[in-house]
Amino acid sequence: MVFKYDTVIGSTTEPQLFFANNHFVQTIQLQKGWNWVSFNVAPSEMKIKDLLNNATKWEVGDGVEIDKADGSQYLITYKAVVPDFTKPTVVDYLWDCGDSIINFDPHLMYRFFSNSDKQAYVEGYYCPEDITVHKGWNRLGYISSLKLPIGNAMSLYAEMGSNGDIIKSQSEFAVLSVDAYGNKQWKGTLKGGFY
Repeated sequence: MVFKYDTVIGSTTEPQLFFANNHFVQTIQLQKGWNWVSFNVAPSEMKIKDLLNNATKWEVGDGVEIDKADGSQYLITYKAVVPDFTKPTVVDYLWDCGDSIINFDPHLMYRFFSNSDKQAYVEGYYCPEDITVHKGWNRLGYISSLKLPIGNAMSLYAEMGSNGDIIKSQSEFAVLSVDAYGNKQWKGTLKGGFY
């Protein structure tokens, strides 16, 4: 279905029917350079070229770091390819390994590289599940669709957390501090607007 400006689709005798599903579209604000990104939707497992689709104005050189099964990462990039060298003005724009199946996990963080400030759009199912934190460093996704102060966003974690636990964003941090009375509080430069 393609919507056209100032056009009526369907009629009283043959109406156009629309069916809702339980998918959500998450808007992701990418800034120029590297961005840590998490999803509050669980995208369906699909081909890279379909997940990182044309709803976003991708640019040559944009990229995303993907985790391999062995724990290492690889970078896929958006590029311009000349499919026929006899026609150098014809250019295809595509993602590396575009037909490969990918599944972003909302429980994890991913690194996106963007050549400019832009909005990316990812479709999937709402994901209100718990996240397991293992000993040591973890890349955790933030699955709430609301911006919250760190005290609210991490309140359940604080109840189970230990003195000295650290949360680090791209440029700030917070440390869980426990006073002599057992009260827990996040201290550091990471204050609010956690998203």
